[in-house]
Amino acid sequence: MSVPVSEQTLIVRNFGPIESCELVVKPILCFIGPQASGKSTLSKLIYFCRTVLGDVTEYLLKILEGNDARFDQEALAKRIRARFDATFGPVRPHYGARIEFRYNEDAWIVFSQNNPTSPYFDPQFSDSIIRELSNTVDESRERFPASPRTSRRAPSNIASNQLIEQRQQYVEEQCNKLFSFRRGVFFIPAGRSLISTLSEQLQNVDSKLLDEPMRLFIQTVNRVKSFFSSSLEDAWARYQAIESQVGPDSLVQEAIRVISLILKGSYEQEGSAGSIRFAPNESVKINFSSSGQQESLWLLLWLFGTAMDGNPDHLFLEEPEAHLFPDAQRQLVELFVRMHNELGCQFTITTHSPYILSSLNNLLHAYRVGQKHPEQAAEVVAKEYWLDPSHAGGFFMTHAGMEPLLDPELGIYKVELIDSASRKLAEDYDRLASIEFSGEGNNRGA
Repeated sequence: MSVPVSEQTLIVRNFGPIESCELVVKPILCFIGPQASGKSTLSKLIYFCRTVLGDVTEYLLKILEGNDARFDQEALAKRIRARFDATFGPVRPHYGARIEFRYNEDAWIVFSQNNPTSPYFDPQFSDSIIRELSNTVDESRERFPASPRTSRRAPSNIASNQLIEQRQQYVEEQCNKLFSFRRGVFFIPAGRSLISTLSEQLQNVDSKLLDEPMRLFIQTVNRVKSFFSSSLEDAWARYQAIESQVGPDSLVQEAIRVISLILKGSYEQEGSAGSIRFAPNESVKINFSSSGQQESLWLLLWLFGTAMDGNPDHLFLEEPEAHLFPDAQRQLVELFVRMHNELGCQFTITTHSPYILSSLNNLLHAYRVGQKHPEQAAEVVAKEYWLDPSHAGGFFMTHAGMEPLLDPELGIYKVELIDSASRKLAEDYDRLASIEFSGEGNNRGA
């Protein structure tokens, strides 16, 4: 299935470890590189700029609650600046730092640091965004005028509630159109085993110690835990019975299959804790399960939820390979690509794993071979998993800069860039073998 691709652009200058960067946000986007080279920074910047849509929508709805409040660009900027600090920490940006995200030709946001006396970024929207947001407020007031405030004891006004819902829907549609974006955005951080091992103690963790992506991830997991009170098959049947819009059954069944293979059982939530059930009378509490099961659990369940919803979410995944055997990594990648092909999901991935890239390469190569030999290629890799190279991108990050990860001629990832350690180990081994079998150095000093 061919899905529409909406490509947006991120430009970064002198922010954190990144001196200069310009990239197109491809549907499947991978970042590799040494620690502290900027992989997570780029991923979080894309995540943040795409979730600005939510900040804007909430701000407009808030000022529309009253009759007198007007659109205030500076008030919106402060709201966005506060969440930027919550995501990246209160770090003073370098003088001259600049972050620009282009949603489309006319709509963009820029974070700049042009004042040496200010410790903050100054967020600015393009003129077209400011103009359209102001128009949206004016048109909303005209179409859906706010009702006079009533006493909390007054009975609910059904007509008023309907008006509020219509206004909210109108504002959301206008903002989605303006920012050229209509999908859910979710960040699935590294260190996910924290949620499994400390599931009963997380309410005692000071949320101020966590960055916003981790905090929101934990909040969402805690909110949906009760849904997994029985098997995934039961959860899917229950979901189909109560929801009007659901994902394709074949994709959900594939997600259940992959989850069962990786977890070696099925997950069930029991009160505030959870268990992995291997057989009717055999289970283990999640906090006593293997590190791979703990780390992958909520990543897998998140994929299952997205497949059930059938929504084209944008998922940001940090180290999806953590503690997983290479074959499990391959199964994960195939599920990612199938969800992209069937739902239009996007995946931005930071990874240290050559198996993640090699698995993607097989699916990229299958697409290329399949253009000339579709039947033969499908016998090796099912067509549901073929990945169009035009939908893939990536960068190799180093402290000296960055370079494209996708070979433009072959249409596959340069796996050798992530596996330089293997080359060095092989070179050292060959040199040692040469010494051993040539007798070089024998009896020196005798």
